[in-house]
Amino acid sequence: MDQADIIRILQNHEMTQVQIADKIIGKYSTDDRSKEGYLKIGAQILVENKLEFLLNEMVEEHIIGIKRTNNGLIEQVYYYKL
Repeated sequence: MDQADIIRILQNHEMTQVQIADKIIGKYSTDDRSKEGYLKIGAQILVENKLEFLLNEMVEEHIIGIKRTNNGLIEQVYYYKL
């Protein structure tokens, strides 16, 4: 996962960090007690940690933009600056 992957995902969309991670890994279920389920949860944690640093770096470099929305929760929404 690198900046090119993030740009490809955000090309025509605005997404939260969780939505971007779901695009990369796929959805996981906490009810899935299989080995694959546990591996997917572990992968999600690792991706979210790396993703946070990548997104912050890309915002600082003005590659992507960020806006805050308030839909019941305050969320940061990322978008690709064309």
